[in-house]
Amino acid sequence: MTVYRRDHFIYLASVFCFWLATYIYVPVFSLYLENIRFSYEAIGIILGSYGVLQVALRFPLGVLADRLLFLRKWLYVSSFAIAIISGLILVFFESFTMVLIGRLLAGMTAAMWVMATIMYAQYVKKENAGRAMGAMQLFTVLPQFASILTAGFLVESLGCFRRFG
Repeated sequence: MTVYRRDHFIYLASVFCFWLATYIYVPVFSLYLENIRFSYEAIGIILGSYGVLQVALRFPLGVLADRLLFLRKWLYVSSFAIAIISGLILVFFESFTMVLIGRLLAGMTAAMWVMATIMYAQYVKKENAGRAMGAMQLFTVLPQFASILTAGFLVESLGCFRRFG
């Protein structure tokens, strides 16, 4: 299989968009939950559920991706669908159960990230594996940083939480 420079660009762009969309609300999420009158206990459960599900699913999904090669691309693409569903739930629902489900789906999305790394590693020659994983790490951390800055800027400039005070 021949992989062109354009293919790498498109793939890394999808990685950038994946993490940008996943982290855009993180800086203000706890403030939002507090604003809709969730208890601190409920906020802690919701925020922690993301990491717990991610840890629980990442290893089994990695093994699945290694064993069932034909599922890798499908799982990667499905992570975008799950991220969209998660986002829609978080936008349109304010009940504890639905917000928890939305956040659990976000954790599932992040756990499915292992598919992207495995797939990208197979697209590069073995001698370029270190460089490829470095690029993957850059395109994972850079959008997280950009989304956190963007969210903070938007909240500050639009005064989103001032009206709730």
